[in-house]
Amino acid sequence: MGEPAGGARPLVVDRNLRLAATDPFGALAITGASVPSALFGDGERMLVPSPFSHDAGSMLLTNIRAWRSATDAHAQLVSAEACLAAPDARLPEIERQLSALAQIKDVAIADRIADSGEWERAVFYVSGDDSLDVEPSLRAACAQRELTVGALVPVAQVPRIQGCIDRHALARGDFETAKHGAYVAPRDDVERTLQSIWQELLKRDRIGVADDYFDLGGDSLLATVMLYQIEERLAMRIGIETLLEHPTIAELARAIAGGVAAEVVNKRDLSREVELEEAIVPPSAFDPKTFTAANVFLTGATGFLGVHLLAELLEKTDAVLHCLVRAADAEAGIARLLAALKRYRLWKEHYLGRLRAIPGELDRPLFGLEDQRFAALAETVDVIYHNGALVNFVYPYGSLKRANVVATKDIVKLACSHKTKPVHYVSTIGVLDRTRESIAEELAIPAHPQLLGGYEQSKWVAEQILGVASRRGLPVSIYRPSRIVGNSRTGLSNTDDLFCRMIKGIITLGKAPADAGFDNMVPVDVASRVIVDASLQPLAYGRALHVINPRWNSLNAIVDCIEQEGYPVARLEYDAWLRDLEEHAKVNREHPLAMLVPVLKRLDPTVDPSISRMLPIEHGNVTALLGAQALQSIPSVGALLRGYFDYFYAAGYLSKNDQPMTACS
Repeated sequence: MGEPAGGARPLVVDRNLRLAATDPFGALAITGASVPSALFGDGERMLVPSPFSHDAGSMLLTNIRAWRSATDAHAQLVSAEACLAAPDARLPEIERQLSALAQIKDVAIADRIADSGEWERAVFYVSGDDSLDVEPSLRAACAQRELTVGALVPVAQVPRIQGCIDRHALARGDFETAKHGAYVAPRDDVERTLQSIWQELLKRDRIGVADDYFDLGGDSLLATVMLYQIEERLAMRIGIETLLEHPTIAELARAIAGGVAAEVVNKRDLSREVELEEAIVPPSAFDPKTFTAANVFLTGATGFLGVHLLAELLEKTDAVLHCLVRAADAEAGIARLLAALKRYRLWKEHYLGRLRAIPGELDRPLFGLEDQRFAALAETVDVIYHNGALVNFVYPYGSLKRANVVATKDIVKLACSHKTKPVHYVSTIGVLDRTRESIAEELAIPAHPQLLGGYEQSKWVAEQILGVASRRGLPVSIYRPSRIVGNSRTGLSNTDDLFCRMIKGIITLGKAPADAGFDNMVPVDVASRVIVDASLQPLAYGRALHVINPRWNSLNAIVDCIEQEGYPVARLEYDAWLRDLEEHAKVNREHPLAMLVPVLKRLDPTVDPSISRMLPIEHGNVTALLGAQALQSIPSVGALLRGYFDYFYAAGYLSKNDQPMTACS
């Protein structure tokens, strides 16, 4: 697109017009005094005051899909018309027609950036009767008018300026939701304190006690800061699990008044979560020796491991890849797939003809597909690679169940519909019992008390459901990789994962835990190659495979490498390091490890020594299928980190000038 004009600054912003994080999609915006209010002839529609204090003047919001890497911004150009945030000329008439529907008082339509980072068209409506579910009729009315809708959003009122719909307020989330009825003011000191904290963090003036934290734009990063402020102002220490289970001010205040414990012990009986309808059975026998796959269904294809699996499948098979992608339509889905492949330098032009995007979401019934579309997919695909999941090491089981457990049931349903389709499931070594003297590659792992985190619990339950399906005759393979790290050849990494955050967090804090034990890291290119190569072997079915590094790595060795790069690091006992990190995170919420403090508390080796020991994990199935070199060829930790640091510097994720942050008073 060329260089920006003098004084202008290109940015990538999220749905709330805040700077987007690294890698997720956002919208291209231009700020600065050089952005005139008459630009493109319609300043009121496309220009808003710049929300960034360092930029004087206006901000031009475009409909150009963009993302920000660690080095610069990238824009995906579409047609010239799409570059302008000009609304569809039909919208006012459609809004008038929808507002005339029964039990609908007002309607506004606006484009916004969805949680996935993609543009979506949202319909904001004011209901005439909060006790009625008007969304089915509203969605049907939109379909009749050929209006593709990504979301229906109930609001208390449609924001307007001088009688005109304020679409920018809708796009950035500056409106009052209508969840649970009208605005309810705080009723006591605890609710008023919580409201004040939320208003400050979420930058909203009007927040009712019935408003949902996450519906208001909250996330786990802000939640960590919120919990610190609650501790300081209410003298009550709660865990993030409490917020997730009580996401409104009213619910959270009741939990605090009831004396909620700091760490909520999840006593859920996971075995009761393992359910699969009796009617879901394979329709026919399966012969792995004669099996061929012309069409592959892949979930999680835009994620770090998923995009490498996608590239391996494109490279090593002739199949058409049908990828479930969170997107408004197939075209946007293909754009996301291409962006992911290009981001990690995996793209080849001849791949395009074999890529199919299926717009959908794991956390919706049948992935958000209509019954007819789901049936057509079941008839088309021959094999399933279920890699997608909601990966969050902070959320409790209940918050992950829909995307990680119920979606796996839908995967089994898909595999058993029309024709029998084998399932290759990507799990994690986090489901293993760390206390055992020998950890075999079992397809079904018995429940054990080491399943403490919600993510590990959800993956264990998903494995058990697949085990039930396997006993009914469905061909199933389970792959359990250890910690996935950057590409061993290129150094390209997912800088938002725990490994990269830990490295940058240690550098910026200038401190590291001493003798924190061992970890197992497998490069993403090795993990994806092993999974795909093994999946193409007939003997893989009915087995679990541990995709691990035969050589365990100590955190001390990683800190040694950090020091060799010229960064001074003080080594502290784990609990002392964690206390210092907590203090920093209270006032430096952008610290790479701030949002992961709850996870790091669970990983304290002084509390549970099994967390950091070298686990006796067997990987004989991988060796039997692919040979010893499949895993033995992984470079040493020093060689890996050399490549990762080179990438961190080139990408701007780290610089040689990084210095430890000043200590908090």
